[in-house]
Amino acid sequence: LRSYATETSISDTYDDGTNGTYPIMGYSANALQNNDSLKNITLGANISAYDPTAFSSCWSLETFDASASSITEIGLSSFTGLTSLTTVKLPKGIVSISHNAFESCSNLSTILYEGMVSEWSNVYLRTNAFSGVDAGHVTCSDGNVAIA
Repeated sequence: LRSYATETSISDTYDDGTNGTYPIMGYSANALQNNDSLKNITLGANISAYDPTAFSSCWSLETFDASASSITEIGLSSFTGLTSLTTVKLPKGIVSISHNAFESCSNLSTILYEGMVSEWSNVYLRTNAFSGVDAGHVTCSDGNVAIA
């Protein structure tokens, strides 16, 4: 049996022990795929991108916290069907949430956005981005806005 961590913080930097510290900018395809023990993911400030399959089939995932990251998009079907997902925290710099990104995340009840309501109105929500989620609104820094 393989044992997986239940939490991961995706660091801002990597120290190779010889040449110094390097910034980590993203996460590759299938990086944590099928990790059914992982409950919480936190992206560091330097993370600006991740492959949409990086977290697929993480069936126990409860919280995705990208609030401190510099990602601008939640990719196509990134979290589709992850019914354990209850909380998502999005950075102010998010500009697009792709097709089916959170589709059928039936227990997703808390969506927090670091920006204001007026800024959320500029986020491009693609088809079925939040289809089938429990949350009826996004909580912004200055109020709530209904999910369209």
